[in-house]
Amino acid sequence: MKKVVLGLMLTAIAVGGSAFTNAKKAINEGYLIQPLSGIFLRASNANGGCFNLLSTLSCAYSVNAAGKINIPAQAWYSADDVNDFIAEGWLDEVPYSNHGLYIII
Repeated sequence: MKKVVLGLMLTAIAVGGSAFTNAKKAINEGYLIQPLSGIFLRASNANGGCFNLLSTLSCAYSVNAAGKINIPAQAWYSADDVNDFIAEGWLDEVPYSNHGLYIII
């Protein structure tokens, strides 16, 4: 019985530790860019430009210090995610950026 309880406790610790580690992974790239409508990807730089389309969001945002701590490292972000990050103050619009899609120049 003691071995079963010990095994369950060790499993719970391992799962809990793994969840905590995954929750702590934050974004380390400096930009979120919108190459497709409503889909944002992480980028190390934003040296491209914006192609104007009917979009309510900018083609590129810089991730500020608070964003680097709080934005999770995901493969991509939805428009809703980006709106939430803006509301939290974690993203700044890139100065040359405008509404539309990001293109590489």
